[in-house]
Amino acid sequence: MTLIKRVIITLISLCLLVPAYLLLFHKEWSVTSLANSFFMLALLFFMITAFIGVFVSGFFDNFQKNMKDTLRLRKNTEPKDYLKTSKIFSKQPTYWLAVAIGLLLISLLLLVFA
Repeated sequence: MTLIKRVIITLISLCLLVPAYLLLFHKEWSVTSLANSFFMLALLFFMITAFIGVFVSGFFDNFQKNMKDTLRLRKNTEPKDYLKTSKIFSKQPTYWLAVAIGLLLISLLLLVFA
């Protein structure tokens, strides 16, 4: 599945789930509350994008290596292999950023119509 299809499916499902959540748990909703909910979701996706971006950059690799060497009790003959944090998050955070931008645009459009 391509990135664009995944983003579109995610945005459509969130566009259906957020109003359902507002109707079920808040019992009433307005366009402004819907825009606020989409904005808060956009902020969540932006934060996830930022965390993944920091991990991909390799910022924590040296810290992780030093902590593994310090805390691991091993013999001198044991190998010093470890999986770098930047390799765990090997892909760029484009999916999360695309969803965040889409949610932000939906939120802004709802505020225009409010």
